[in-house]
Amino acid sequence: MCAEGYINYPLCTKCDTSTHCSGHATSVSSTPARDACVCGCHNYWTDTTCSTCPASYGGSDCNECSATYIGTPDTICIECNNFAHCNGRASSVTANPTHTACLCACMDQWQGDSCGVCSDPNKYSSTCNSCKAGYVNYPTCRLCTSADCSNHALPGGVTSNSGRTACVCSCADGWTGSTCSTCPTNYMQDGNCNKC
Repeated sequence: MCAEGYINYPLCTKCDTSTHCSGHATSVSSTPARDACVCGCHNYWTDTTCSTCPASYGGSDCNECSATYIGTPDTICIECNNFAHCNGRASSVTANPTHTACLCACMDQWQGDSCGVCSDPNKYSSTCNSCKAGYVNYPTCRLCTSADCSNHALPGGVTSNSGRTACVCSCADGWTGSTCSTCPTNYMQDGNCNKC
């Protein structure tokens, strides 16, 4: 039988970190049967020959968090996740260069570190991916005003259609048409269109 730290009698090859542990071990010994070397892997190298670096770790020596992970190798590396770190509102998520925070590429009009703020809740819907009622032309979401109705709309008579693609007018007095710009011939053509 070979001595401790040696394997494969009668050759009795010395266990070596470079040869048997891929150069990634802090210690190496032999099994009690002296048939295999036992590697004490350093950093986060794994498997019997210290040749596998788990997906959550990287760097030149399996000693830092991978590109999409945050944390420190002294604690644990956590994968950046759209739902956990970006409220499910990101088109992509990765870690910052120092692996201390996740970076969210927010969808629609969401903003903030975790895509938790609608950029303008006064004009965007609660899902921040369409205009609120009364606004048109997402993503700019312009407010419909009396000017969209030729300044002939009833007070509060301007809103948007259900698709938020056009302003809808409730015309005042005798004005007609989609923009309240037509005064029928049976009304006075004096600019007010409020008398027969």
